[in-house]
Amino acid sequence: MKPITIELNNISPHVRHAQYVQCPVGTFRVQNRIIYDYELYFIVEGNIRVIEERNEYVLKPGDIHFMKPFVQHERAALSDSGMLKYYSAHFDLLYHGKTDDFSALDEYVTKIEKREAPDARLFNRQYELVNNFTFPAQYSLADKDKLAAAFEILVNDYKLKKTDYSTLELKKDMLEIINLIHREINVDKIEISSDTSDRIVTNSLQTLIEKIEQYLKNGYSQEIDIGEVARKFNMSPSYMRRLFKAIYGRSPMEYVTDLRIENAKKLLLLTDYKIAYIANIIGYNDFFYFSRIFKKYTGLSPNTYRRSRISS
Repeated sequence: MKPITIELNNISPHVRHAQYVQCPVGTFRVQNRIIYDYELYFIVEGNIRVIEERNEYVLKPGDIHFMKPFVQHERAALSDSGMLKYYSAHFDLLYHGKTDDFSALDEYVTKIEKREAPDARLFNRQYELVNNFTFPAQYSLADKDKLAAAFEILVNDYKLKKTDYSTLELKKDMLEIINLIHREINVDKIEISSDTSDRIVTNSLQTLIEKIEQYLKNGYSQEIDIGEVARKFNMSPSYMRRLFKAIYGRSPMEYVTDLRIENAKKLLLLTDYKIAYIANIIGYNDFFYFSRIFKKYTGLSPNTYRRSRISS
């Protein structure tokens, strides 16, 4: 059926099923099926390959995957050993009423196992798209712990689903999950201007950037590849640089250079180490490159800096 478009603030999710699954990877396989509502996966452990029509995704721990209604797909674990752990939820973005509702377990599990035909009315179900926002097929959130906690609340409330009150709880839980995802993805669309007083960063992203800052502070004396750092924290290098500069007023590499130069100053004044040795201690294997950087930052060569400060 052709979808209808709703505004973001009109989302009122109806949760049809929610679960936390732990299983040996060899037992996990979803073969060639179509679903009639939205499905959201959040991978905790293990890797899953998803093939949907012409697209293929490899989901890793920390990844989410949104499956839209009426998309033919299959899923399989990527390993023959170990455990697979994930959260999943089936939901509509609006409640369509009892006459349009159905059991996800009956349609997606029982009938497939028994090779029974699906309920024909499901092929004509209405579903919703959100104006100016597309749920990502695959995305890795920065604040995975917060998302896991939100999913845990959803699954626990689903197990207690008996009353209208619990239905409202599920609606609230699903809205919180959608909000976490939307809020973080939407930061990508925020323009961070060259005037760093004009910055907007969500709390979860600020926490992540603070972790990156601590990682750089602890490892500044080692060789640092900013691309590797970004991958370690599941971000693109350009996005990480933009957010880091928005918070700290300089790029990650500029921050590392500042740390190195400040520590070089201390070592020049408080020790009699050779300059080449100091360069090596703070992360520069090339003495001449260190000297150029030091002079650029201080206006003096390392030797001149040491002599001038000691003599004064």
